[in-house]
This record gives sequence, structure tokens and C-alpha cells, in this order.
Amino acid sequence: MTWIRGQSGNAAGRPPSTNAHTELKQAIADSMPDIILALIDRAKDGDVPAAVALMSKVIPNIKPVAPTAVIPIGESLADQGQRVLYETLRGNISSDTAAQLMASLAAQSKIIEINELEVRLTLLEQQR
Repeated sequence: MTWIRGQSGNAAGRPPSTNAHTELKQAIADSMPDIILALIDRAKDGDVPAAVALMSKVIPNIKPVAPTAVIPIGESLADQGQRVLYETLRGNISSDTAAQLMASLAAQSKIIEINELEVRLTLLEQQR
């Protein structure tokens, strides 16, 4: 028999559930209610791995949430830096959040410095 390009040699396709993996998945799916009930019973009896298995599927992972601290914007950058340190020492913000805030303040100070230099240079060029 010659194969014709673009035509299937098995027009009906693979019969469903002829694969061991598919059969195993179906067997597990059929037994799932009993498996869950058994896990619940074992967890109630003090089986910690069973309890962990149940909770890991029911309770979402708790993600850390950094508390917010108010850093007044109208203050100078030095005052804002002091406020970040103060809030960190009081425990209102984490040290990694404080580090990010201080890095942002440092970047802002560079922007202000460059802006001031631009203005001064423009004034000097105009005086010539």
C-alpha cells in the first residue's frame, strides 16, 4: 500500500483510552473522592503529611505583605531619609523596603543635582 502525502493511514485515529497513562489518570479521577476522604481521616488522626497535603491544595500560600509607612513628600530628601530610618527602627517598614526607599531617594537626589547643574550651565551660557 502506498502512502499518499497529506492523508492519514488511520482515518479513524487512535481509539480512546488505549494508553496506560490515560487509564491511570482516569482510575485516579474515579477514586478521588475516596482518596480525599481517606486523607481527611488520616489528617484528623494526626498524620501531619496528610494534613499538609490537604492544606497545600486548599489554603493558598501566604505571601508577605510589607506594611505601609507614610513618608511626607513635601519634606527635603534628607528629612525623607530620616523618616525612612525612623520608620525602619520602629518596625513599621522592613529593612529591605527601607533599602529600596533609600535607593529611590538617592536616585532622586541625582536627578535634582543634574537638573540644578543644567539650570546653572544654561545661565552661564546666557551670560556670555
